[in-house]
Amino acid sequence: MTTFDLNRFERQLVAKRWLARQVHFFESCKSSNEAAKQLLEGGGDRTSLLCIAWEQTGGRGRKARDWWSGPAGANLAVTLTFKDDRVRPELLGLLGAVALSQSVAWWTPQPEAVAIKWPNDILLHGAKLCGFLGEQPAAGDGTLLLGFGCNLAVAPPADLAPYPTTCLADHMPAGQSCPSVEVFLARWLWNFESGLRRFVLRGPSDFEKAFLENLQRWAPYGVQDPRDERAGPLLEFSASRGLRWGLDSTSEFHPLGWIPTLDPLQP
Repeated sequence: MTTFDLNRFERQLVAKRWLARQVHFFESCKSSNEAAKQLLEGGGDRTSLLCIAWEQTGGRGRKARDWWSGPAGANLAVTLTFKDDRVRPELLGLLGAVALSQSVAWWTPQPEAVAIKWPNDILLHGAKLCGFLGEQPAAGDGTLLLGFGCNLAVAPPADLAPYPTTCLADHMPAGQSCPSVEVFLARWLWNFESGLRRFVLRGPSDFEKAFLENLQRWAPYGVQDPRDERAGPLLEFSASRGLRWGLDSTSEFHPLGWIPTLDPLQP
């Protein structure tokens, strides 16, 4: 498998960009998040830097689970840092998830099979394709680390994943090869940059609509909060007020930071 062409990759990015102002490539590292933290501690661009791991030996997902990254160069493992007072940290992962769903839909012949599982995992035909992990360094200066992995060429073995997983290569149209790490990452950053600029300069309406539609594809019958069993159809998503679901128009919005997990309702 060919290695990552950093110069060619950077030529695909927007010249005066908000995201990935600095790009760092690692042949092998424990995790892209750890690499990003070290760069920030050493004075790296806190506005936005991108760390790309060709091989990741100790990736971590949500709830302290290990993230299986696959053989070197087979899948995507990156961390993007971002600091901008115009975007609340809890929204950045959701904006990134929408951009990622759009990127997956670009290559699959069934874009309606792409969904967002709350809060920001990407599913394809009901199986997990990508996972996000957002965290803030101990310095607490508002910089967010958004790490994510995407199964491009290989999915985790069944005995290593507690849920169904898949890879993009298994869903490509006949005769079409799976995009490389370089090509897929450039597409995601393009979508993310475009969505972020629309959010900041024009308002959140496009983002809110796209996120809710993706979420409804994951839970078409609605959701239930496992903590108190409040349940009902997904009704509305607001960047400022949160997520609303329920059985009537009087249901309340739930702030984003107060919803650690949701379960999809079954038919």
